[in-house]
Amino acid sequence: MLEQILADPSGRVYNIPVMTTLRKSAAVVFAALFYYLAFPNCLNQQGFWIFGWIFAVPLFYAFDNTALKFRLLLALIFGVVSFSLTLNWAFGLSIAGGTLFIAALTIQPLIVALFYRRRPA
Repeated sequence: MLEQILADPSGRVYNIPVMTTLRKSAAVVFAALFYYLAFPNCLNQQGFWIFGWIFAVPLFYAFDNTALKFRLLLALIFGVVSFSLTLNWAFGLSIAGGTLFIAALTIQPLIVALFYRRRPA
C-alpha cells in the first residue's frame, strides 16, 4: 500500500524508510499547528504573528523529494488539520456545512502540492 503511494506515474518506486515517512507526516502536522497559531485562537486573541512567517517551512520540508501521490496525501493532511483547527467555529453552525467548507478550502494545499517542483536528488 505504502509503496503504491510513494510511486511515480512512471512506475518508479521510491525506497523511503518508514521513519522518513513519519518524520514528514509529523512536519506537516507541525505546519498545520503553526498555521493555526498564526490566526486568532484560544491561546491568544490576536494570534502569534511570527508563525504566519514560518508555518510553510515544515510543509515544504515534507514536500521536498517526495512523489506526487505522497505529496498530495501530505497536503490533504495539512489542509484538513489546519482548517479544522482554524475554522472550528463552523462546526457550531452546521456540522455538514463546516465539513463542506473545510473540504473546499483543502483544495488550496492540494493545488500547491500539485505544482510543487521536486529538486533533483
